[in-house]
Amino acid sequence: MAAAGIISNLILLFYVFLLMHGIGARTIRTQHLDDDEEHNILMVNGRQDAMHGDHHSSSHHHMAIEFGLFRMNDLSLGKKMLIEFPPKVLSSSTRLLPREEADLIPFSLNQLPNILNIFSIPHDSPEAETIESTLRVCESEPLQGVSVFCATFLESMVDFAGNTLGTYHLRAKTTTALTKSLTGRKQNYTISEVPKEVPVPMMVVCHMMSYPYVVYFCHNLKGESENKLFKVPMMGDNGDRVEGLGICHLKTSNLNLDLNNPGLRLLDQKRGDHFCHFLPTNHVVWVPSS
Repeated sequence: MAAAGIISNLILLFYVFLLMHGIGARTIRTQHLDDDEEHNILMVNGRQDAMHGDHHSSSHHHMAIEFGLFRMNDLSLGKKMLIEFPPKVLSSSTRLLPREEADLIPFSLNQLPNILNIFSIPHDSPEAETIESTLRVCESEPLQGVSVFCATFLESMVDFAGNTLGTYHLRAKTTTALTKSLTGRKQNYTISEVPKEVPVPMMVVCHMMSYPYVVYFCHNLKGESENKLFKVPMMGDNGDRVEGLGICHLKTSNLNLDLNNPGLRLLDQKRGDHFCHFLPTNHVVWVPSS
């Protein structure tokens, strides 16, 4: 597949293809953010699953929802969604590296043998293939009008978001646990309050990659009439409370989407149809604070 096609599918179906690789959890703070706010970026070990809704064939829609895809009219008060929000797992091996450490480690495809040696990874192993795939994505040419960047430390991610959005007054949005601990089991979550749109002209979305340490694949998305961002308060059957972060992609006719993707096929996706998904808990959306 051409690089443009790879990037297009990564940008809009990234969470489907990666399905929440095992990641640690950490709270971060940066001088670029508003001084009166502290933003928790939760990187949670596990996988995000199903949601329930109605569209065309309800059985096919339900199956599509199990791939993490749904329609905007599913975001309604009282709607039940079958979701798994895994508990966070702390791990020093999956922490976000400080700049000083990240700068000492090569990060390019032509340095792949050295990278594998540094982390004692066999060159013919599945782990080596995954690392190579991540590096190829990070070095692929972006689509026209799309800015992409792979961040290996926090400051580089914030700098990319600030430069792309034209301001360093930023807020980091994530899917967030509102209770101290989650059971981590799949259960029905009910939308407990009317979902609120976060109106922004532009956003930067950063997806966690599979790598020996934390790497984010970041890209910009136009807001308003092209993509909509929602905060969705939900209550689990067992009392777990979560604020899910949902994105709806409204203009898809010119995107090189693979309509044979199982989730899109079950959603009965046609060229140009909108679709939505919740961001996994280890992905981050940067938006202007004002």
